[in-house]
Amino acid sequence: MRHHNRIAIIAGIVLLAGLGILRSPTALQDESTASFIVQGKSLDAVKSLVAIHGGELTHELGVISAVAADLTAGQVADLRSHRNVRRVYGNETVEVAAKGGKSSGGNSSSYTIIETNYATLVNADAVHAMGITGAGIGIAVLDTGLWKHDGIKYDPAGTTRLKALYNSMTDTESNPLGGDDPGGHGTHVASIAVSSLMTADGHYNGVAPGAHLISVQAFDENGQGTYADVIRAIDWVVTNKSKHKIRVLNLSFSAEPRSHYWDDPINQAVMVAWQNEIFIVAAAGNRGPEPMTIGVPGNVPYVMTVGAMTDNYTPADGSDDILASFSSAGPTTEGFVKPEVTAPGGHMLGLVQGNSTLATTYPGFYASDMYFEMSGTSQATAVASGIAALALEAEAWRSVDELKCKIMSSARPAVLADGSLAYSVFQQGAGMVDAYAAVMNQTVDCANNGLHIDNDIDGFVHFGGRANRLQEVGTSPAEVAVRDEFTDASYTNNDGSAAWSGPWVESGDDGSATAGTVRVDGARLFMDNSDGGSLESIERSADLSGTISAMLSFDFDTWGYGGLDLFAIEVSNDGGASFVTLEVLELVGKYTDSRSYSLENFISLGSEISVRFRIVQGLMGSDQYVGFDNVQIQYTGQASTLGDYHLMGLEGHTWDGSPAGTDGYLWTDAYLWTDAYLWTDAYLWTDGVGVDGYLWTDGYLWTDGYLWTDGYLWTDGYLWTDALTEMATMSSWVDPE
Repeated sequence: MRHHNRIAIIAGIVLLAGLGILRSPTALQDESTASFIVQGKSLDAVKSLVAIHGGELTHELGVISAVAADLTAGQVADLRSHRNVRRVYGNETVEVAAKGGKSSGGNSSSYTIIETNYATLVNADAVHAMGITGAGIGIAVLDTGLWKHDGIKYDPAGTTRLKALYNSMTDTESNPLGGDDPGGHGTHVASIAVSSLMTADGHYNGVAPGAHLISVQAFDENGQGTYADVIRAIDWVVTNKSKHKIRVLNLSFSAEPRSHYWDDPINQAVMVAWQNEIFIVAAAGNRGPEPMTIGVPGNVPYVMTVGAMTDNYTPADGSDDILASFSSAGPTTEGFVKPEVTAPGGHMLGLVQGNSTLATTYPGFYASDMYFEMSGTSQATAVASGIAALALEAEAWRSVDELKCKIMSSARPAVLADGSLAYSVFQQGAGMVDAYAAVMNQTVDCANNGLHIDNDIDGFVHFGGRANRLQEVGTSPAEVAVRDEFTDASYTNNDGSAAWSGPWVESGDDGSATAGTVRVDGARLFMDNSDGGSLESIERSADLSGTISAMLSFDFDTWGYGGLDLFAIEVSNDGGASFVTLEVLELVGKYTDSRSYSLENFISLGSEISVRFRIVQGLMGSDQYVGFDNVQIQYTGQASTLGDYHLMGLEGHTWDGSPAGTDGYLWTDAYLWTDAYLWTDAYLWTDGVGVDGYLWTDGYLWTDGYLWTDGYLWTDGYLWTDALTEMATMSSWVDPE
């Protein structure tokens, strides 16, 4: 019995209502097998290991140094324990649509071309008038296949544009003029991006009608695919990038995240594709308007993630355009601002054959003998892919990061009459895409700054974005501190804006805060060794998870004889198993002083740390001592307890989860991205107040329960675990907006 990891095509929200979360894999019994993805140090090593253990290899996934194989429970256990195996993932399936009729393929002998409007809405028609249509740029559409309608098959010159057809489920390449799309989703998406059909008014249906197409089928006629099928499809795209001049990869599907972005196998493959200079355009998802609903692979920080807006059925009137209510919103779990942009995604007309799954399941949305109406971030993604192709024809030398910056920094945010943002940055990103502005834009250095994809893929470091939450509400990174002023004779004083992890803990004394040679006297922490016993020490811990810098400071007064009296300041980041010495002070005479240390210069931060004061030698006389006051750890760039992160000292945002408005807002190009709204160093936003609760401040406040907790536990089964209970949810059909 085989099971596969479920992922969801966002079929313009055309996934069937009522499907819900599919069952988790059942426990393997005896010699029965299930499908797993086995990832190791190299493809060859993993292949060899699977063969040695008797597994049946089904997919080679070289892009992530993995294979998919049918394995028994015993084989899984053996492979998991092998030193050359990194991870073993379950490989479950997801159904994205009910079974449809078989496709007949081909075109109608005659057809009527109607206006689709979205190319004009994003000013692509102005780019077409310049003679730029995306010619020479390959867009790979990873989806359900392609119907070979004239608008798909031919470019404006009547030349066949279909360069390759690859089926990752069967691992076969076919004649690109063959194949089909009985499901309908792939064709609908592709036609939005590239349809060369032209209306009587001279408007192309598609955004980049001159681009060529590469069909990469990873979902079957029933809308089913697996993680292994998708990863193998991306592997093929990377391998054949140069051969087919693939510059853009359209990913109009989404799955609910159940791991950090870097630990999801599809995301790993997507990052390799980006590393190989393939521009990835991914759907945000259709689970909005709630916060933190961006799906996989849209949660990858490097790629261009696209949300959806709608023209409210009045394409000539921009005043009533709104953000689509279904469009997923950020931030991601790691705190990245998503989506980067929005694009038209409401009631989108695209090509779909009449006997496809979509047309037969939702006949009310089949507008003519070939046009079908759908809404979703899938469709918005296709618009952005077309714009990317236009910009690359104009400037083919641009890198993926430069292209991302060009599209983002030329977008038009929705604003109110007073110029303030109508939607949170987590809802609209930089705003609605503008093809003409993107092509002409020469700002190219504003995207993915501070990130390092090579190190990310290699696992040396992973990243968190600016929306990570401070532990203490209402404080900025520069102001957050744990502090003890010793005003009470207690080991548990908390005088800072954040709390210590626990009380002071002493060693070598009587354990009392008010007696012995280590004590708090209501003004300071007092230490001596007048009893001549073991050398005293005392320590206290603070949680600096996610912190990139921290300053330890304190005041002290002492009376020592010099050369004989020494004490040390030490710090630990491993629970006190070992300490690093910051300084050993020789106490000479009676005096007061202060010290400060940048802890990141001594230890790696990002976890709980302990500070220890320790008598090294002396302080045995009745009048000898050292006393501490105002002990403080001030830390910046604090995020959440997220493990091995590199945070970028970024400012936070707040959003209470309010849904998108319905009154309509102007998507204007008069809004200048300078000073207050500058997309640099991974998207810097300065302080400002929006409307309807869309507040971004230094406070890093998350309301309505969206709390970054210490554990970051993926609950409700959304965890890549040894139990292989991982599941993905699916989007549901909604009426077009």
